[in-house]
Amino acid sequence: MKHDMVLTMLTSAHKDNTMPLPPDLSKPIFTLMPHLADRILCGKCAFCAEPLGEFTDELSKREYGISGMCQSCQDKTFGVLEEDNTFGMLEEE
Repeated sequence: MKHDMVLTMLTSAHKDNTMPLPPDLSKPIFTLMPHLADRILCGKCAFCAEPLGEFTDELSKREYGISGMCQSCQDKTFGVLEEDNTFGMLEEE
């Protein structure tokens, strides 16, 4: 199957440290919304369909492996990691 070959190539790129490990395409969301799986197989973000680009840290790479979101979509969804280790949340006074 063509998708299997592409997934093998993506997994190989991960082993070479050129790309994070892609999400598990057997998850129910990818069965219900196959266009999201197609985006991942094309090296694009599952959410915005833009090319993946660089990730800022290992946590972001792991999140891509879960959700398929690029760095920009992760930042919009979860906030940007600040120097004081908060995720854009306001501290209670």
